[in-house]
Amino acid sequence: AQAQVSNEFSVSTGTLIDPTAYNGSRKIVRDNSGNLYFAYYKGYTAASSTQIFVAKSIDGGATWSDIDAAPIQIINGYDQFFPSLAIDSTDRIWCLWQGYDSVNTAVYQIKASSYNGTFWSPWQNVSTNGSYDQECPSVVIGANNIVSVVWMGGESTAYYEIHYSSCNGISWSPPVVIHGAIGSYDQRDPSLSVGPDNELYCAWQGSDATYTSSQIKFSSSPAAGSNWGPWYNIKPDAGYPHASPTIAVDSLNNIHCAYVGTDADY
Repeated sequence: AQAQVSNEFSVSTGTLIDPTAYNGSRKIVRDNSGNLYFAYYKGYTAASSTQIFVAKSIDGGATWSDIDAAPIQIINGYDQFFPSLAIDSTDRIWCLWQGYDSVNTAVYQIKASSYNGTFWSPWQNVSTNGSYDQECPSVVIGANNIVSVVWMGGESTAYYEIHYSSCNGISWSPPVVIHGAIGSYDQRDPSLSVGPDNELYCAWQGSDATYTSSQIKFSSSPAAGSNWGPWYNIKPDAGYPHASPTIAVDSLNNIHCAYVGTDADY
């Protein structure tokens, strides 16, 4: 059988070249009524910067319009990038992204806002490190509508590590690094998924002392983020870089991970 490709529809115009990067996090969700929501960023003249937009479609994706015909938050003069979307059982939409603000003028922080169908909540910073960039969130929602997010960012040095935080609908937990020591090697571009029993699974790309070319790494938390198991390389291939993972879990708790990379043949 051949895969079928549906018609192509335009969501927005005037975007930059990567309005939906990075591929490890979800950008489109569907509510209980079948409406679709799509997150992206683009320039917004009134704020003199790029801002986050969420568009809605009530006809299966044929037509789209930005919610409130405006960014979900307006952070004047400070660029916002790379949103990730999730939706809970009550149709509350959560959007997380990276951006600057009046306090963090030169260091990206992970920001969050949620939409109850009428208005977006005031944005807040999930990350708390004012010294090193925090970037590329990937958000999921598990049992009891607990919101979980991972991202990459410096901790005590400029080397990127993978961070985790969760929200009970009101407040965010202090960020933690999910993996043990990997040394002076960047860990980047995490992708997060949640299983049927609320287990969390995270894949990301990074080098280590054994594999100096980037490999796809994995760690899991059986207790919804309260602790994380040891990291390991999914399918290491010395000398051949692997990157940009995206991870998903099916109803039988089978884990699926796709990524790009080279090998001895390609």
